[in-house]
Amino acid sequence: MAARHLKGVHATIIDSSTINDIIGGSQRGSDGLQSILDNIALAIYKEPLLQAAKASSDKYLATPWTLCQPADGKGETLYLGIDVGHSEGPKVNPAICTAIYNAYSSMLGASMFSSTKGKKLSSDDLQEAIEDAYALVEQLDPPLKTRPTRIVVFRDGIPYGNELVDSQLKLGDHTAKVIVVGVAKKHNTRIYIEAEHDGYMKAFNPPSLTAYYLGAYWHPERGYRAHHVTTSIKP
Repeated sequence: MAARHLKGVHATIIDSSTINDIIGGSQRGSDGLQSILDNIALAIYKEPLLQAAKASSDKYLATPWTLCQPADGKGETLYLGIDVGHSEGPKVNPAICTAIYNAYSSMLGASMFSSTKGKKLSSDDLQEAIEDAYALVEQLDPPLKTRPTRIVVFRDGIPYGNELVDSQLKLGDHTAKVIVVGVAKKHNTRIYIEAEHDGYMKAFNPPSLTAYYLGAYWHPERGYRAHHVTTSIKP
């Protein structure tokens, strides 16, 4: 595939453990819930800015602000956004866009991969796009002061199947924990995390109109379970 670098759009990630704490009631009405409400308010505020930028340019613009404190509390997390275009046709170039951010919401790099007209994208293409995005971080000058211990992959669309999920877990060295987050536009909110005791798929419905489903993917080379979180942008 051909690759070109471009500016990208920031995405706010809420960790699945925070959501689980809210559902369980341990943080209900506390700073944890207030933090989520603040994130929602921030998203509402910035959406018109992003739409205006998209309308005036053929490239997405990075947000003109950074966080005063790292989103993960330590500054050791990288956030990788991925959008895969699956449109097909003799005059269509399927493409994969990536953007990578640090924990302060500063964009470190972004790329667009496009295949030849009429050619379908494969899991190998996705893997190549992800590796190139991570390579942008490896090539930073000056380099990162702290090696990432956690990488959050944010997908616009569900990474169906173990093969696609596995391709997103092969990032960097073997010391960084990877969490895959997918957004399903036409589905109820679904959250996948590791079951606490027996290790197999579980499901439960919290006291709301949204359904949460729990599960996990085991990555044998890294020796941990990768949390797969799927959320919906529609209520």
